[in-house]
Amino acid sequence: MNREKYDLLVREMDTIARKVSLFPPELQDVVYEKLVATLLDEPAKLPVTDAHEASAGVSSIQVSPVGLGDRNYAGEIEEYYSKYGLSEYNDMEVSAWVCYYFTTLAPEEVRVESIDANHYAEVCTITGRKLPKNAGTTLNNSKNIRKYLESKGTGLYALSQLGKHFVINTMLKENEE
Repeated sequence: MNREKYDLLVREMDTIARKVSLFPPELQDVVYEKLVATLLDEPAKLPVTDAHEASAGVSSIQVSPVGLGDRNYAGEIEEYYSKYGLSEYNDMEVSAWVCYYFTTLAPEEVRVESIDANHYAEVCTITGRKLPKNAGTTLNNSKNIRKYLESKGTGLYALSQLGKHFVINTMLKENEE
């Protein structure tokens, strides 16, 4: 295996580990095994501890999947991100959408009144978006520079009226056509 193929495999495995960490713990081993088998086109037998170690510490929002029913919020985030071309927006603009998603669109079980840097980091992890050096600074800049967010306490942010208008009428509307 040459260096290029090795690097590609490492990136694919990292993506798999991030996505598997979003599943309920009791399903992670099975999902991880099937994804690896698909990637390698051969069955992979991994001990339980390997799958947990591969995904440990990746997800910054600890949400119990119990009670979510058929809604997969990580899948929804990926769908919105792709459908509306959110990768084309800068970090401050995406932070406004993150706040809109978690305060308005998310399943009741994960919906919040205000977001923090972990919510932004979680969306970056789910979508593969490059995480800024400091997600908290991104949220603060979105508040101070663009006025998309407003402070709700130390490190907590809610969507301002300007931010809501921007998300609904620019980010989510532009690509509906």
